[in-house]
Amino acid sequence: MATVRAFVLLACMAVSALAIRVIKRRTDAVDDGSAEHVPQNSTDSFLQVTGTRRRCCGHRRRRYGQCTHDLKANHRRRRQCDCGAFDFGESGSNLIVEEKELYDFKVGETIFNQEYVRGEQEDRSISQSVYGHAQASASAGGVGWKASVKAQTGFEVNTSLSWSWYSSTKDTITNTVTNEPVCYWQEHFYAYDRCGTLKGDWAGALENANQCPPYFHVLYRRNF
Repeated sequence: MATVRAFVLLACMAVSALAIRVIKRRTDAVDDGSAEHVPQNSTDSFLQVTGTRRRCCGHRRRRYGQCTHDLKANHRRRRQCDCGAFDFGESGSNLIVEEKELYDFKVGETIFNQEYVRGEQEDRSISQSVYGHAQASASAGGVGWKASVKAQTGFEVNTSLSWSWYSSTKDTITNTVTNEPVCYWQEHFYAYDRCGTLKGDWAGALENANQCPPYFHVLYRRNF
């Protein structure tokens, strides 16, 4: 009987030791992988945790696995993205269409030569996604701007609006004002991300008339 009791006692001690080792290993795994605790509603776009970029789960291009508790990072991957995660064409971004005056020459002014740019105004390393959304939104943006001009000024714009998305061309205005004034302008299409950062700016063809049109102040905005 004493032998049986000793055997049972040794077995219990072995099981207890094994359980302690398992618990210790789990604790070490959490401690070794833990970094600073990050709240669930953190608005940082990308957070460095033990060398891994933790993306926000609320954005279709920023998801990283499931939004479940991460034992190694010791926080939940975030469901809230910062504004920079949303490019032009996505939720919270917007486009603006407006006319921009270039030059307004009066009678009696002298010969003038000045360069202007048609198409993309500046090289901003624009992504294909932004180009695609700009092209897809151009028609509705032009129609919306014309409607805004009509509503605010009563003036009806009959010219079509178009932009050269993938090109940038410099031209020169050569003007000699003698007996009448002349005004030059272009239509601009601006693309902004959710942060309000300008992602792209395109200008249409050069237009001119003896008088500047009465709608340079009209701005059409479309929010996505």
